Amino acid sequence: MKNILVIGESHHGTHLKTIKGIFDDLSHLDKIFIELPISHQNSVDSYLETSNLDDILNKTFKGALKEGNNIKDTILFILDFARKHNISVFCIDSSKFQTDEFNKVSSHGRWFLRGESRDEDMFNNFVENYDKNEKVIVVCGANHLVDSLHFRTGLETFGTKLKNKFGGGLEKIILK
Repeated sequence: MKNILVIGESHHGTHLKTIKGIFDDLSHLDKIFIELPISHQNSVDSYLETSNLDDILNKTFKGALKEGNNIKDTILFILDFARKHNISVFCIDSSKFQTDEFNKVSSHGRWFLRGESRDEDMFNNFVENYDKNEKVIVVCGANHLVDSLHFRTGLETFGTKLKNKFGGGLEKIILK
């Protein structure tokens, strides 16, 4: 495995079996990054400590399900894997709630952003929490990983930004 393995799901929640297989082959990870709002970090940390889902994560799972994305099993697998192996987990998506950092209304949806796009925010959040000597995995949506401009924003994708910064240390898997 290269230092950074990025897995992109073409439809959130439909690749659990494949993701389990990929994680089974990982001998050692230092961190896991997931596409969840950074405002959910306390909920993720709490789950890692207690194995109990709070209202924020439950509402996120229910909201995603209403949009046709059953992310609960995949996210819980990743969190349980992290807890079992004592691996830190970081949320890297834009915040769903206004914070001191995430205080800009996006023209591409109802998100509060530091940057000009969710991809930019995901990249900045990743870089802030990544050390070049670590072996990490990132799980996010496939649209964030295409090597081009994002279809909705017209700005560089998260994947393009990672490729430009980390090049040879990066491996991407897009699950269709």
